Amino acid sequence: MALPNAPREENESATSLEGASPSLVPPVVVPATVSRRIGLGAALGVSLGSVTLGIGVWSWSSRHGALAHVGPLVFLAGCALAVAMAMRRLVSGRRAHMVQVGRAGVALDGVPIVGRDHIRAAIVGLDRFGAHVRIDLRGGGDLSIGVSDVRVARAMVEALGFDARRTTATFRAGSRVNESTMGVAAIVAVAIAFGLVCWNVVFAFAAAMVLFLGGLAMPTMVTVGTDGLLVRWAVERKYFPYPDIARVERMPGRVRLHLKSRKIFDVVFRSRDDRDEPAAGQLAERIVEAIERRDASGSRVDVSKLVRPAGVEVRAWMASLAEILSEGTFRDAPITADQLWEIVEDATATTTARAAAAIALRRVVDERGKTRLRVVANATAAPHLRVALEQAADGDDADVEQALTALDRSTERSTE
Repeated sequence: MALPNAPREENESATSLEGASPSLVPPVVVPATVSRRIGLGAALGVSLGSVTLGIGVWSWSSRHGALAHVGPLVFLAGCALAVAMAMRRLVSGRRAHMVQVGRAGVALDGVPIVGRDHIRAAIVGLDRFGAHVRIDLRGGGDLSIGVSDVRVARAMVEALGFDARRTTATFRAGSRVNESTMGVAAIVAVAIAFGLVCWNVVFAFAAAMVLFLGGLAMPTMVTVGTDGLLVRWAVERKYFPYPDIARVERMPGRVRLHLKSRKIFDVVFRSRDDRDEPAAGQLAERIVEAIERRDASGSRVDVSKLVRPAGVEVRAWMASLAEILSEGTFRDAPITADQLWEIVEDATATTTARAAAAIALRRVVDERGKTRLRVVANATAAPHLRVALEQAADGDDADVEQALTALDRSTERSTE
């Protein structure tokens, strides 16, 4: 799934779940170009504060003849600082450094600049120079590290613990008001309803325009997990498991999913494709990485013992799963605890098998095991599987039964 390169730009596009465990792999040390932008809130705060201070000093000095010349100078200095902060936010110069990225954070030329606890997200993007790692910082601002090879960029993200194996990544795309049949149908339906109720074409047209403009302002959120993609816009929810995706096509203003059913689905960042959108490259690269990792980490464990027998109620099935690792039958158990963990963390396994393995483990795991289940849940895009894994870690029997029932129904709908 090779992707074309894209011009180097930065844009607010991806977030990753907080609280993921840092990678235990050795740190990555490479020469790279680095640029840093301050947060929007900090830039606005300093700019407004400096200008306000300048106005205040000018007003105060105007009432003191001997200091009348001080006020204008302070005001001009405040304006200059505001312009400098705006330029620092909008334009970021790139400098060459020896960069070290690892579980401790990011260091330049041997000097730590960002600790791992201050990093909110890290994502790989492609550009005409090769690849870059965009690191979003807590409190605002970002750090961009440019390298020549996408494999190096992926290794950096993995060293920080934000790779596609451990976390989800959420991207903010454009509106689907022009792409979604459901969205257009809703606008038309409301407009017709207004026309019938009010018997006024003007009211119907106004309602349609308000809905259309509101739809244009509503972004599409795309979550890339270890198991698939979840696309959310307005009331629309679409989940695409990776086995259903045949190919990912990177286009300047969008990412096109070619499904094995021969259908296509576009995630649109710009309505026009004549300008490149870096976020499209970041999304496409993340999907490709997640699929490659999924294909390389398939479990070889037999999951037939976890299948729900026909006609068995969910509560009875839960009881049989709890007995798999019971102390009295452990020596004869068809599956060990390590094998169950392998199934839970295997993105190639079915959603039902992964949930069943988590239920089988819930009675024997300690707090560390529950944390491990939460991490797996946080990296999962499928909504019902995510809830089932979360309930396996923290829910009671009733919550687990409800989550398994919802998962079972969603699986039945997807196979119809």
